[in-house]
Amino acid sequence: MPDVMKTLLLNPPSFENFDGGASSRWPATREIESYWYPVWLTYPAGMLPGSRLLDASPHKINWQQTVQICKDYEFLVLFTSTVGLESDIKLTRKIKEANPGMKIVFVGPHGHIKPAETLMASEDIDFVTRGEFDHSVVEYAQGKPLSGILGVSYRKDGKIVHNPERPQLHTEELDALPFASDIYKRDLEIERYNVPFLLHPFISFYTTRGCPALCTFCMWPQTISGHAWRTRSTDNVAQEVKQALGYFPQMKEIFFDDDTFNIRKDRVIELCAKFKPLKFRWSSTARVHSDYETVKAMADAGARLFIVGFESGDAQILKNIKKGATLEMARNFRKHCRKVGIKVHGDFIIGLPGETKETIQKTIEFAKELDCETIQVSLAHAMRHGIARHHGRARLLESRGSRRFRRPPIAAHRVSASLEGRNDGGREPVL
Repeated sequence: MPDVMKTLLLNPPSFENFDGGASSRWPATREIESYWYPVWLTYPAGMLPGSRLLDASPHKINWQQTVQICKDYEFLVLFTSTVGLESDIKLTRKIKEANPGMKIVFVGPHGHIKPAETLMASEDIDFVTRGEFDHSVVEYAQGKPLSGILGVSYRKDGKIVHNPERPQLHTEELDALPFASDIYKRDLEIERYNVPFLLHPFISFYTTRGCPALCTFCMWPQTISGHAWRTRSTDNVAQEVKQALGYFPQMKEIFFDDDTFNIRKDRVIELCAKFKPLKFRWSSTARVHSDYETVKAMADAGARLFIVGFESGDAQILKNIKKGATLEMARNFRKHCRKVGIKVHGDFIIGLPGETKETIQKTIEFAKELDCETIQVSLAHAMRHGIARHHGRARLLESRGSRRFRRPPIAAHRVSASLEGRNDGGREPVL
């Protein structure tokens, strides 16, 4: 085993109750504290001996503590976001002051879209990654020069150099990656992660990468994961499930956080055949394409809830955003789920291209017709790099009760607060 740099993989401390880092699909503050797992960071963490994955916000680790922890490491892999970039840059300045020799890479969608601008934002950033970064950061930690690493951008002789793209990982390479659950067991406390419509405690990970759908508002397929749909083998997924059940006896369910879990019927049926003997509860993302036979197979294999992006009740808006689904498909899918007893968390977006008062009313009526167990309504928000992203005001509503959960809006201009305003473990409000 060659010598490797002692590496810290960081989902950085952020604004109080803000979940905007690795794997968060809806970066926002929340009145109900809610965090998704930093799945993307787990894979390089599992390949680097002596590494640590630090997910600061859910573990109530403030920026001062983060700086102290960084003193013990040589290489920092920081997952940044568009709304958190300015704050993350201030954090790295403090880190460099405390540990001048530390090397720092920024990973995540923002650097993928704007690598040059990200590098120019701070001299403290040694390089940024583009696309899947699992092996890029591992190769650097193992001593490979930046000039020989695919999918990275860096400075050289006063200029920004963009190395060629790194090929995406496919089944054999995905199966060779460490399990995310290994790193959860090693570095994280699963009780720290809560999503209101999932059972607590839960864990989540991916069984696939990429999404062939062309929805214009969705960030991940347009940045890191891409549109090419690539799968882990069903045996590999079942193996991680079985291992996770042994690791976490307190776990109430597993959430499969794929961009689209159920896009291909034969794979879903094959997975369900391997899930069924394990007798565990699970939830997943889902598109409305599955027929009754597929939905029934998922229910029989332990499926409890689907997150479904219905988006709009107006047929033209669905065409405008290239959803690739119709209102009738949504109605049929909801009927299938109700028949087999699978709950649905429905996602809707207000303000998409072509929106009017009339189309908003159509969406309201459509949501009432579908009568999902919970819903989430977001505002379409164009990020600085031009991708429409529904991460603004969002609500979780109990459709059959009075409970209401709200996430206030986050706009880019509101997140340039000073470093001293970062999360200090829940004691100090920052927005």
